[in-house]
Amino acid sequence: MFQTIEVESKNQVTTIWLNRPDVRNAFNDVMIQELHTAFEELANDEHLRLVVLRGRGNTFCSGADLNWMRKVVDYDYEKNVMDGLAFAKCLSVIFHFPRPVIALVQNSVIGGGNGFLAVSDISIASRKTIFSFSEVSIGLVPAVISPYIIKRIGQTKAREWMLTSERFTAQEAEKYGLVNMVLDDNDLEPMLDSIISRILQNSPLSLLKTKEVLNNLSTISDEESMMRYTAKVIAHARISKEGQEGMTAFLEKRKPVWK
Repeated sequence: MFQTIEVESKNQVTTIWLNRPDVRNAFNDVMIQELHTAFEELANDEHLRLVVLRGRGNTFCSGADLNWMRKVVDYDYEKNVMDGLAFAKCLSVIFHFPRPVIALVQNSVIGGGNGFLAVSDISIASRKTIFSFSEVSIGLVPAVISPYIIKRIGQTKAREWMLTSERFTAQEAEKYGLVNMVLDDNDLEPMLDSIISRILQNSPLSLLKTKEVLNNLSTISDEESMMRYTAKVIAHARISKEGQEGMTAFLEKRKPVWK
């Protein structure tokens, strides 16, 4: 049993809830480890099609837990390195998760909580959500989350928001790509259901391979290797059972049947 998260599975969709509403889903070392474990276990579930990450209560994640920070103050250098590495590994597992990950955020996303958002494939935010990279205001550094934030919004805005620690709106987060879309509260669930429905209509194997390509491209340094890799991927897709079914269904103007 998990202490800080809840995992619910239904109809090939798993929802992972950050479940500390009494502290606005602030994360600590336990939540980091439990998220890591949950995503690692789900990666081996062949029937799973996608994961939704969200927070219990009215807040997605208010950053690091104060009680955990009180303990961290007494950590030595080596223990702090191990602590930071645990967070980095957790974010990496989510970022490289083989199936789509959708984050639904509301109220506030502060500090390291933005890391969970940034490693998701699609993010939906309430129009009322407030964001902040607050680390420098308390003498810390947004180090572990920075690779994923920069991937999402680029160097220019990351430098501004991380160095000023200023709060910014959901509309600004959407403008610079931290979130994909911003909606009124009443529209969040219908949009989430719509995106889930659209993903479930797609080829399960193609989704796996597309996530694989998206994750692998950043590790290929030269153009020749990239061309050869992508050519091999599309060749395998075309001769696969789902590729054959999808192309045949398209030509026959019918819906494909995925097995």
